[in-house]
Amino acid sequence: MIISTASIKSFTTTTSLPIVPYIARDNTRLIDHDRQYVPVLVTRPENQLIRSAGFSLAEMEMDSGYKLKLLIDFIRQMNTENLSGSYIPCSHKIVEQIAYLSYWRDFTLEFRLEMAGKNLAAIARFPRGPELTCVLDVFPDCDKPSSEQARPLEDLQKWFDFLCQVVREHAQIWQIHLIVARSILTRLTASSDRPDVFVEVLDSEE
Repeated sequence: MIISTASIKSFTTTTSLPIVPYIARDNTRLIDHDRQYVPVLVTRPENQLIRSAGFSLAEMEMDSGYKLKLLIDFIRQMNTENLSGSYIPCSHKIVEQIAYLSYWRDFTLEFRLEMAGKNLAAIARFPRGPELTCVLDVFPDCDKPSSEQARPLEDLQKWFDFLCQVVREHAQIWQIHLIVARSILTRLTASSDRPDVFVEVLDSEE
């Protein structure tokens, strides 16, 4: 893993897009897509359908940028309508589609692991299109004593490994920026059996 130590401003100070400081993560539901690439809201772990979007990400005649907007809108809508106040996370498959659609529209894309409100969060940020920026997942309780951190940190590590994989897979044709807060990076373990991935370190989280 190659690390850039340049100071980078926090997401929360570079855009006016509000990030709700969710205090919990909804572990009973997931935003995913089905075999026809239709975005869906499903139960976990049963994978039973709750809600389905009215479009397919595989629609060839629909503009990639428009599909990306519809997908982000669906993610936001599912969480806006979630009366529990907990954040419904996105599946890794959904994030792969965000990267794929961004590539075809040549959008600058950043994946970030940083603070959003009072929680650690995985965020897809579009510096040139902040209206598309969205939270992918949240990791509450990472600031609790180490004996209570096991599950949140395990989930955070899985996200880091996955985002490294996405960046690595696109590296030959396109650059996705992977930005991680220093306070988070110190808790993560780099894979020793994979090629290097460039990670930009977020020094300031003010």
